[in-house]
Amino acid sequence: MFKSPLNIITVEQYLEAERYSNIRHEYVAGQVFAMVGASEEHNLIATNIIAILHL
Repeated sequence: MFKSPLNIITVEQYLEAERYSNIRHEYVAGQVFAMVGASEEHNLIATNIIAILHL
């Protein structure tokens, strides 16, 4: 099985890099993952579904 080395960074390194990044990331246990952005249309649909399901 192939093992890849993990690039662990500190919270401070993450926050500093995030200040200058054009996309948002999430920090989990020393690793950084790009976050998927939702469109306005997606948010509207999700809100409408929540409103319909709320009894």
